Amino acid sequence: MLDIAICDDNEDDLNMVAKMIEEILSESRIVFKLHVFISAKKMIEEIKKIDIGILDISMDEINGIELGRKIKSKFSNAKLLYITSFKEYCVQAINDVHAFSFLCKPINREKLKEQIEEVVIDNLLSESKKEKTFYNLIDMYGNEYLVKNVNLDNVIYFEYVKAKRKILMVQDEEKYEFTYVMDRLAEEMEQYEFEVCCRGCLINLQHILKIKGYKIY
Repeated sequence: MLDIAICDDNEDDLNMVAKMIEEILSESRIVFKLHVFISAKKMIEEIKKIDIGILDISMDEINGIELGRKIKSKFSNAKLLYITSFKEYCVQAINDVHAFSFLCKPINREKLKEQIEEVVIDNLLSESKKEKTFYNLIDMYGNEYLVKNVNLDNVIYFEYVKAKRKILMVQDEEKYEFTYVMDRLAEEMEQYEFEVCCRGCLINLQHILKIKGYKIY
């Protein structure tokens, strides 16, 4: 299911775009959950999962570009589509937060439909890969990797190794260590169905067969 969030501090524009999105996705028979926010701060506080964000750029509380930065810092794979009355912001949105696309107000339904369908297809393709980029890893043989794309389906769990002040990533046949903040990793991995089972351990729920008492199988 796609989690889509819209944020615009103009209530009329917000409701209009929300209605269009609901109609477009319902017509396409796409299963989705729509989150609507008139406050950027409230969106940052409340959003737990987001695949696609549709943001107005010109908002008084927090502008859409800054909001996009905050979303990307927590949900790195979220796709952002901007709506704006000011074309000069579009280049900044693309450069600063790697916006997927943008539309100018007043919103044309057909153009919105084209962009939504494109971003949904791109999101589905990304989901099928389910990869995340990690930096400065060392494998169990001592080999170093400055950058490595990891298929998250193969990751069983992450564990913080206090003695080394590093995070251990355990796969079926491989193990890697890297330096990172565990709390931040937990936030980033929540969208991939990883959960903290105890302090310092982050488990891939797809690899759990059953839970009995305090034991996980």
